[in-house]
Amino acid sequence: DEEEVDEAGELDDAVDGDWDNQQELSDSSDEEEPDKESAREYGSWCRKPFEKPAAEFKPVADENESYRDPLLTPYEYFSKYVPKSVFIELADKTNTYSVFQDGKSVLTNEEEIRKLIALHLTMGVLRYPRLRMYWKPSMKTELLASVNMCRNRFEKLRNCLHIVDVNGDHNNNDRLWKVRPLLNSFQERCHNLPLEERLCIDEQIIPFKGKLDIKQYIKGKPNPWGVKVFMLCGASGIIYDFLVYQGSTTELSSEIKKTFGVTGAFVLHLASRIPDGIGHKLFFDNYFTSLPVLRVLLEKTIYAAGTIRQNRTEKCPLKTEKQLKQEGRGSSDYLVSSDGKIVITRWMDNRAVNLASNFVGVDDLGDVTRWSKADGAFINVKRPAVVQQYNASMGGVDKTDFLVSLYRTSIRSKKWTLRVITHFFNLCVTNSWLEYRRHAEHQKIKMKDQMDLLEFTLNVIESLAKACSAGLPRKRGRPFSSPLQPLKRPNLIEVRPIQDIRYDQTGHWPSVEEEQQRCKLEGCKGKPKVKCQKCNVHLCLSAAKNCFRAFHTQ
Repeated sequence: DEEEVDEAGELDDAVDGDWDNQQELSDSSDEEEPDKESAREYGSWCRKPFEKPAAEFKPVADENESYRDPLLTPYEYFSKYVPKSVFIELADKTNTYSVFQDGKSVLTNEEEIRKLIALHLTMGVLRYPRLRMYWKPSMKTELLASVNMCRNRFEKLRNCLHIVDVNGDHNNNDRLWKVRPLLNSFQERCHNLPLEERLCIDEQIIPFKGKLDIKQYIKGKPNPWGVKVFMLCGASGIIYDFLVYQGSTTELSSEIKKTFGVTGAFVLHLASRIPDGIGHKLFFDNYFTSLPVLRVLLEKTIYAAGTIRQNRTEKCPLKTEKQLKQEGRGSSDYLVSSDGKIVITRWMDNRAVNLASNFVGVDDLGDVTRWSKADGAFINVKRPAVVQQYNASMGGVDKTDFLVSLYRTSIRSKKWTLRVITHFFNLCVTNSWLEYRRHAEHQKIKMKDQMDLLEFTLNVIESLAKACSAGLPRKRGRPFSSPLQPLKRPNLIEVRPIQDIRYDQTGHWPSVEEEQQRCKLEGCKGKPKVKCQKCNVHLCLSAAKNCFRAFHTQ
């Protein structure tokens, strides 16, 4: 009869934390109580204080050395995940595929592919219900105009978009070979990131309902159908490693699968990214947790904890849910393995939940606030330390899912390759923003002075669309015999471009306007008629003063 209310900033309780697997974490309330004979039979467990290890985190001294440098621009963070070589490869293989498909090349290049990706990211921000609305005159925005790509060209490039040669040699065991270069580029950067202390492993779904042999269904997920990805994330949401599920061809050691099962093999595969002896804390839910895995991780000085299913507790004779209910909400029980390395805790909130750990158990019971319908008020409920640490650290993958969902590229397509490509570009933006936030925190920059995800995404879009481009769009139709008179726009405010565009030294052409405006070079009070066509700002340009050059020189 009681309903829980989470603390501010806390995830759901340990039971609700496993909503994606929809597995019961405990036996039913009419579970039979184990008698003394049974307890003696389970000799591998004993009721004694758990001697927890020091579990001290010892980060590598130079891990955060890079964060001492000044902040980078949003596109510089993004380009660490998607370097120039990826766009060149996309352009080359898109041209190759168009010849194979239609007999003639689409003649695209790196610059146009960057605009294509920028347009897809823009669609994630604007989210119009129909694709063709983005080119409707009444729906035009300055953001769409900055990309400058007609609808037919966009559809043609999107239909031909490839990153590998489909007629070339490829690994038949890799079902993701069509997108492998992009995945490798993203993963390479993730492997170079310094790990935080608290990590978690969980599943993510790339939404897709089309035809695909590795498509999975996970009940309870916001997008239950799609490609399953196992991820290693920090509590901050930063992705450090991942493995896409491919069924029987998933890159897992057959020996490890035989010893620890498939789910245990996923944990050990992703945990190989974690260096031994540092003291990282790793958390996972009942889909992954098993006692042999916890023992192996402890040998590597990786401290782990997670909810665990009843059939994986090796017959640990804990108090039943019925007994804990009689003791009241907040009651708990624990048993320690005979070797003293594993502790299993059962805690009673709205219902019982089992947690296993190799470094933390009940310890000092803390208090958590819950709403009680019976009392009609908030009450304090005792909570074991393992539950508190699990709730505080297990939400990294869910946080990444949430951030991606805010500005996910929304497109309807039957091509799984396009869905995976756009999803990983969304991940690149999200991870680069989280990396920027961590860098800003090391620089002691206040939260109010940091860019939010939307502002960061818009900066990346603008850089993709304009930076390192010629800035002279191709004109369509026949030329007029006389130039059109531009409409006057009073009180037009010129905004300085972002640094990636201002200093790219490409396509900055001066033009002479009819009206004078204040020079946008810092400290100059001149009112020139000369304007930079790409940056769209007025700058002094004469024999006596060359603000145009100074403005574009870093």
